[in-house]
Amino acid sequence: MAEERQPPHDLQAEEAVLGAIMLDPDAILRVITLLKPEDFYNPGHQLIYEVCVELYDRNEAVTPVTVAHELNRRGKLSAVGGVTYLHRLVAAVPSTLHVEDYAQIVRRCAVYRRLLQAAAEIATLAYQGGPNVDSVLARAEQALFGVRRAESLTGFVHIRQILEKYLEEAILSPPTPTPGELPHVLTGFVEIDKILGGLQRSDLIILAARPGLGKSSFVLNIAHHAAMRQGACVAIFSLEMSKEQIAHRLIAIEAGVDSQKVRLEQLSDAERRRVMAAIGILADARTYGAHFMSTTPR
Repeated sequence: MAEERQPPHDLQAEEAVLGAIMLDPDAILRVITLLKPEDFYNPGHQLIYEVCVELYDRNEAVTPVTVAHELNRRGKLSAVGGVTYLHRLVAAVPSTLHVEDYAQIVRRCAVYRRLLQAAAEIATLAYQGGPNVDSVLARAEQALFGVRRAESLTGFVHIRQILEKYLEEAILSPPTPTPGELPHVLTGFVEIDKILGGLQRSDLIILAARPGLGKSSFVLNIAHHAAMRQGACVAIFSLEMSKEQIAHRLIAIEAGVDSQKVRLEQLSDAERRRVMAAIGILADARTYGAHFMSTTPR
């Protein structure tokens, strides 16, 4: 019989994190935003880390003595291996300098375990089946989204780290543009580009206005300019327009023809020639469109 596979974990990394926290007062500052107690595979390690965090929150020293006292007060000291085990964790720490690396190993293993759990839930849903496949798909997506959501939460970073990165990358060693890579994308609207400095990779820009004021047309013009004038790769997602409607509007923009005429195919001979030329040009653009049907009432 094949040996049962163990869930992903690294006890040595867990021990190194806990030992570093109890040895170096600054170590917990570097891992507290990365790890939660449940990220540790060993139940005893979960208890130790939970106590360390609580001591830190109370502005108390985090040492083998204080951790042992708190565990003993809860009646959990023997469950983690006693005072001897706590001192062994500290003695076995290779270096507190790399505590973040140890924490990343623990965190990565925890994500893989949650992924396995989500996969098991999805398998159960698939075996159970049911008449409503959309409901099953939605629950399966929610299981995976739960893993992603937990992983996407990032901790605080001291501004010194951000400033050092900016100094090193932007001032001391300015990046050399890679051939074919755009540092930013221009909207095509001069005044907006002056204010925004173009669309940067880290930007989230929300365009809001009342219905019927041209938000979709404005966004499609930006997308068209980015793809056709700058060679950017553009993805357009819509809950309102179908893929065909997106294509019709892009054709109208490229051909300089009213979009209503394109949609209804009410074109003059000259307009038809411009539309045919626009289709040939757009076919080579790195533009992708998708329409998502809403499964819940809005």
